[in-house]
Amino acid sequence: MKSFIRMVIRYYSIFFQFIAIHRLKNKDTDLTILHTLTISVLATGLLLWSYTLIAIFCMKSPMPGLIGLTCSSLYALSPTLFRMTNRHILISTFMLTMCVIQQLSFSYFSGGLENNILIWFAMLPIIAGIVSGKKASLIWGSISLMMTGILVIINSFHFTFPNHLSKDGLFYSRFIIHIGFTVIITSLTFHYTKSKAKSERLLQNQKAKIEDLFRVLFHDLANPLSRVHIGLSIIKQEEMSPRGAKAFSIINEASESMLSITQNVRKMYSISKGKEDLILTPTSLNECVDFLFQSFSNELSKKRISIDYDHHLNEDIKLLVDPISFKHQVLANIITNAIKFSKEGGVIHIEVREIKPNIFSVDITDEGVGIPKELIPHLFADDKKTYRQGTHGETGSGFGLIIMKSFMELYGGAVNIRSNDASTHHKTGTTFTLILDGTRN
Repeated sequence: MKSFIRMVIRYYSIFFQFIAIHRLKNKDTDLTILHTLTISVLATGLLLWSYTLIAIFCMKSPMPGLIGLTCSSLYALSPTLFRMTNRHILISTFMLTMCVIQQLSFSYFSGGLENNILIWFAMLPIIAGIVSGKKASLIWGSISLMMTGILVIINSFHFTFPNHLSKDGLFYSRFIIHIGFTVIITSLTFHYTKSKAKSERLLQNQKAKIEDLFRVLFHDLANPLSRVHIGLSIIKQEEMSPRGAKAFSIINEASESMLSITQNVRKMYSISKGKEDLILTPTSLNECVDFLFQSFSNELSKKRISIDYDHHLNEDIKLLVDPISFKHQVLANIITNAIKFSKEGGVIHIEVREIKPNIFSVDITDEGVGIPKELIPHLFADDKKTYRQGTHGETGSGFGLIIMKSFMELYGGAVNIRSNDASTHHKTGTTFTLILDGTRN
């Protein structure tokens, strides 16, 4: 038994290498997907040849046998497609088309709906999903239902399907259904659970590494920043030229901001682990906007961008947030993006509305180039590429908006984005809408 298993594994490895050699070399398909594809090809190919042999030896008409022989032979070429391309939808369409033609011909010549072979239509969306993803699964699920419906309609008109299948052939075809379904489902389920366990181990390892990184940042970065801050306090006592005093002021403000951010992220990390409770405090919106004017004065002046905000109209508004993270991780990230994608001489508008009692909407609107509509659904997804250069070639990491949204969720708020880009509108720009609890004093 062990020697048989070793032989199966050996031949499987040879077949897998044949299929995957170019995909592994080009690194354009995941290894788990490749193994699943290989199992699907082998299992389904064996079924096709089994029904072909039944059609040849157990049917009076030679037609289903010829059709089965043609489809099975063409299906055997699908591994060559895996070697040539990673376009999975093309591959699954070719594979399943061969399966459908054979199933329909075998069913037609063996009594139509009276033959249980049509149950294999249920496997089409499963195989399509495994090979090509959810879109292919939906397509082939629809095709399977459509074909079954057509056969039912034909049958309802009392059309008599020819039945050239012998009793032995009927027995073998039903036997293959039971054995085939068991083998395919077991193989795919086993491989899926094995792959899932492997993915979970990788995720756990990644999580552990990320947590270690957080600990290093919290501890090793916070201490040097504290010493920098102390050193700046000492320097402050020395006499400086006006230019030196301005430079000192910029460095001191940056140092304070970095220290506050580090301490605040450490606090948020503790909250996410359940070690600390998040305390939201009524925070003056005017003070937050003043922070933006002060922190981004250089960036705004470089592009001659102004911020339109009515301090007097909003002087009594206080938002229920964590003030440090709201300034540094929420507002700062939005304003950074607004400046980055604005043209010279543009205006950033900040408007506030009380949409319900004690619930406020803060709209931050720029007159920039806008966001392409295909990117908007992925702006808060960390596994999608949404990075773009600014109007002056500004760069970024692409994580700012993800961080911003995570803090908004901690506040119990929400964020919405509306944008027009040049591909669809003459007037371009982007609006970030923050929905937050607050008060008017």
